Amino acid sequence: ESKTVVLDGDGDGIIDENCPPAEVLPPLSFSVEGEGFCATEADFGSTSQVAKAGFEIVFEEELEGNESFSYVLSGNGGEGEFEVLNQGLIAYGADGEVIDGVELIDGTQSYDEEENTYSGGLLIKTGVARVLLGASWEKTNGDLTGDESVTLTLIQENGLNPVSESKTVVLDGDGDGIIDEN
Repeated sequence: ESKTVVLDGDGDGIIDENCPPAEVLPPLSFSVEGEGFCATEADFGSTSQVAKAGFEIVFEEELEGNESFSYVLSGNGGEGEFEVLNQGLIAYGADGEVIDGVELIDGTQSYDEEENTYSGGLLIKTGVARVLLGASWEKTNGDLTGDESVTLTLIQENGLNPVSESKTVVLDGDGDGIIDEN
């Protein structure tokens, strides 16, 4: 079945009287912070260079119910290939204690090779106040230069108006040429 809606449905010449109320964007109730990015030793026998990036997702108040979020983790290797080796998540309650409060949503993880982005869904559970996300990245051709970067974007779906927050960390974030200090 279909229904036609006419802009001036009552024919009185006033066209804005039938508009639905403006949807107010929900306030952003979380922030994403870069927790560091540094060069590390590669696994024994590997000739690749590895860097570890960390992010912290902080909620204004601990969650009162389970909430789903989408995330995009993007790596930029500067002049070379930069691929994620592994990633991990740790959830904390308001008291600072580690809790079983975050998991990847099965079937949502994907990799876009052209854009070098990893995306998926996170289920963050009741009682979580913050989440740490860490990822190890491997530069497979060439040396780490300090120009490499990783960006985390976290998206909270709220009907028609999703809210998101992004943070980028750069290997040599302060530009001093020392890449193992951050």
